Amino acid sequence: MGPELGDVNIYVKPPPGVTPDMIDCKLTPSHLRLGLRGNPPFLDEPTGGPIVAKESHFYMVDGEITVAMSKMRKGETWGTALGGRGQVDPFTRQEIQRELMIERFQEEHPGFDFRSAEFNGQVPTRARSWGGSSTPS
Repeated sequence: MGPELGDVNIYVKPPPGVTPDMIDCKLTPSHLRLGLRGNPPFLDEPTGGPIVAKESHFYMVDGEITVAMSKMRKGETWGTALGGRGQVDPFTRQEIQRELMIERFQEEHPGFDFRSAEFNGQVPTRARSWGGSSTPS
């Protein structure tokens, strides 16, 4: 899972022979349930942050399920993709925030290349750098 301004993707390798029509996926603004129809889910956990359920979905390519969750607050850094899983360590979180900041700068200024940008001190959080808006951009 790489950092994205507006999306979080989860990749799951199902058992052999599983087809997309066998998958049961339910996404709510704060929860993911994923499994095979008629069986207990193999993922049933809170999301790492709020999502826009109607813009989130799953698909299957080359035997791998991708659950694409659309963040409710674009640019927010989640400590974990799913609430029941381990947290990202502080250094990795800082790197994710840096990558999101560069992606945001690229989006706002398409004619410039920010890939080699360096930040003095701590990378600002979304609330400090983007006006603290809690609505999706």
